[in-house]
Amino acid sequence: LMSIGESATLRHVHLSGGSAGRHCMKLQQAEIASNATYDGFVLATSAALCREAHIMSLQGRGASGGLHGLYLAQKGAQSDIWCRIEHMMPDTTSRATFKGIVAEHGEATFNGYVYVERDAQKTDSALYNKNLLLSKRARINTRPQLEIYADDVKCAHGSTVGQLDEKQLFYLTARGLPPAEARAMLIDAFGRDVLDDCPVEDMRESLEGAISSTIASMVES
Repeated sequence: LMSIGESATLRHVHLSGGSAGRHCMKLQQAEIASNATYDGFVLATSAALCREAHIMSLQGRGASGGLHGLYLAQKGAQSDIWCRIEHMMPDTTSRATFKGIVAEHGEATFNGYVYVERDAQKTDSALYNKNLLLSKRARINTRPQLEIYADDVKCAHGSTVGQLDEKQLFYLTARGLPPAEARAMLIDAFGRDVLDDCPVEDMRESLEGAISSTIASMVES
């Protein structure tokens, strides 16, 4: 449990997953007081089973929170991400974006939930999930949800599931790139994009390395 006191700021990066055959199950919870800020980032790589729950509760007026991340699954791995964002007081703001990349017969599930209490007027919240399937055997389940009891709010949510753009692949290969390298470039661009939301700049280089390494193994398989 992370408790962010009044007017404080916490920037947090969470890594999970790892070697094939490994199981990981985790719960992370952040409670955010008045005018405080929580900025979190999650990277989940291919364990046999990676199941995580992330709860962000905005408990004070003027609190703000960000929760962003990337999950990757391949070779029968399963990634299960559940996040809940609670707006309990007025004038609170939240942003959450998760991306998923699934290859071979991997499977990923994303459950995102935004709850807005009756007294939480002037809430501003957005929750998005974007996914990339790399094979016909890969599977993604996505379910972003809103539960709103206040009447003066601005809330948005959505999800997408797609494949690599064949036109972009053709463009790259027509200019001399090998097909595997072209695929890796497009997948890497999709995954790296979310790193812009990583709140700790000093960690971005190591995260880029971990993402590129996992994507390379997806393309080679």
